[in-house]
Amino acid sequence: YSFSFTAGKMTVTKAPQTITFATLANKVLGNPAFAVSATATSGLTVTFTSSTTPVCTVSGTTITIVGTGTCTVNANQAGNTSFNPAPQVPRSFTVADATLSVGSDGSQTANVQAAFTPLVVIVTDGSGNPVAGHAVTCTAPATGASAIFSRSGTNVETNLSDAAGVATTSAPIANSIPGTYTVSCTGSGPAVFSLTNRAVVPGAAATNTPAAATTADATPTTTTTTVAPTEVKGAQASRPTTKKTGGSGSGDSSWWLWLLLVLAGLAGGGFWLLLGRRRRSAT
Repeated sequence: YSFSFTAGKMTVTKAPQTITFATLANKVLGNPAFAVSATATSGLTVTFTSSTTPVCTVSGTTITIVGTGTCTVNANQAGNTSFNPAPQVPRSFTVADATLSVGSDGSQTANVQAAFTPLVVIVTDGSGNPVAGHAVTCTAPATGASAIFSRSGTNVETNLSDAAGVATTSAPIANSIPGTYTVSCTGSGPAVFSLTNRAVVPGAAATNTPAAATTADATPTTTTTTVAPTEVKGAQASRPTTKKTGGSGSGDSSWWLWLLLVLAGLAGGGFWLLLGRRRRSAT
C-alpha cells in the first residue's frame, strides 16, 4: 500500500496488483480435465471462473471440457485490506470435436468364448493432427451376443490415446451367444466396430462306411462232384460222393447235381433189369 501526509491528516491507500495468467492451448472434446495456474503480484491466491459453462466448467483450478466451441476461463484476485482487486484476466481457447476413426480390424469374427484382436481407434483434430491424451470409451452390448474386454472385465473399457493419437483396447472376449453386434467407441464422434461371435461347429460325424467284403465272402462257393462207377446189380446204383471246396455254410447250391446223377443211376439199373428178364424168357 501507499500513504500520503497532509498537515494534520494521513491517508493510507491500498496497493494495486496484477495477475499473470498464461495462454491456454486449444483442446478437443473428450480431452481429460486439466489444471490451470496463475499468480498475482500481491502473492495472494488467484481464483478461476468460466464464463462459457456450456463448453467448459471450473472447479478450483481444474477445467473440464463439456462441449465444443470457445471456452473462456477468467483469473481473479479479489484483494484484501492492503491490495485492491486485480483486474480480471480472461483466457480463451477453442474446443474442437475430435474425429475418431477405426484404426484396424473394423470387422472381426471369432468363435464364441474366444478372443478378438484389440480394437484400435485413431483420434485426430479438425486438421487431421493426432490428439494425445484423449479418453476413448468403447462399449459392447449389455445383453445378447457381446464381448467382455479382458482388461476391464466388463463390456465397457476406457483408454487414452497415445502421442500418435492411437487408443487401443484390450482383447475383447466373445461371450457364449452367437451373433453379430457393434462396439461403439466414443469420446466425441463414435468409431464403430462390427464383431461376430461364431458358433463352434462340431466336427462332422463319422460316416458309416460299409465294411469291405472279406476274402471268404468274396470267393464264390465251388462244389466238385465225383461219381463212383455204377455197378448194375439190381435196381440200386452206388451213392455219389461230393467234395466241397471254398465257400462256407451248409446250404449248397449244387445239391441238384448229385440228385440228377442218382436218378440217372436208378434209371440205368431198371434198364438192365428189364433186359435180363427178356433173355430168360427167350431161353
